Amino acid sequence: MILIHPAAAAEARAARIRYADRDPAVARRFMDEYDRAIERVRDHPDRWPQYPHLAGDFQWCRFRRFPYAIIYERFPTVTHVLAVAADQRRPGYWAKRK
Repeated sequence: MILIHPAAAAEARAARIRYADRDPAVARRFMDEYDRAIERVRDHPDRWPQYPHLAGDFQWCRFRRFPYAIIYERFPTVTHVLAVAADQRRPGYWAKRK
């Protein structure tokens, strides 16, 4: 099971809106990439590397075509998505979202 923190969902929506302001097709591609990244994390949470900028058991799955990553933490019964982080954001800004 995957649980998406409300702030992470808001980050995805905000990114979609920013891309839509420029080009609705790019916004759709961003959301498709977001959906694929969530599926990859859900299906294989142990596959992705440890988050390099912060101590802890956080992992990340980078988007393939956009400068974003899904930041998450694994538990025995749930994977908790903490952030949809843009590359230019301060590393670890999301760490207190538990």
